[in-house]
Amino acid sequence: MINYEYSTLLFESNAKNGEKRKKMDKLINDSAAKGWELVTYTAVANSWTGYGATTGILMTFRREIA
Repeated sequence: MINYEYSTLLFESNAKNGEKRKKMDKLINDSAAKGWELVTYTAVANSWTGYGATTGILMTFRREIA
């Protein structure tokens, strides 16, 4: 049976422009280089900025435990 450990990262941005997407890609690729696999992501909204406005992306990673 394979066992995993999990980690979550909050990327605080709506990633609409190219520079922010490049930073998010770097974060994901850096995590992958350390053995983490991106499992899921979800948009995070803050009701203070207006309903439905994305303020971040919550990413969940996993990697096998040896």
